[in-house]
Amino acid sequence: GLESDITFILGAKTMSDVLFLNELKIFCIKKCKIIVTTDDGSMGLKGLVSDALEDLFKEKNYGMVYTCGSEPMMRKVFDISEKYNTPIQTCVERIIRCSIGLCGSCIIGKFRICKDGPVLTSKQLREVLDEFGKFKRDFDGKKINF
Repeated sequence: GLESDITFILGAKTMSDVLFLNELKIFCIKKCKIIVTTDDGSMGLKGLVSDALEDLFKEKNYGMVYTCGSEPMMRKVFDISEKYNTPIQTCVERIIRCSIGLCGSCIIGKFRICKDGPVLTSKQLREVLDEFGKFKRDFDGKKINF
């Protein structure tokens, strides 16, 4: 059933950085599996969200991946999802100044996050691989490395 097909991976640097776990547990009662990862291993699995996702894909196929968080992490999740031919939707964060697509502070490739996002699909991300997970823009729209 649907309940067994939803897996939520919650990642953080340390146990003290894990947010909303109790709320997630309440939401997920009998609806989904929760995997917690911490970089230092202080809670859940030691490692990254991308490591846990790779392990899950080795066990079974998933119909969709949804991700939010740091863009470098989401890039790794995107790359893994592509490897396993699984569509993904990412919630991309950018500085949004004008909210009407004119100022350029929120662009990633040809997409304006204020107008075309914040959620981008696999197809859209394939068009911005030279930037996604590598650069963001400062308040003036200038590219800066992550």
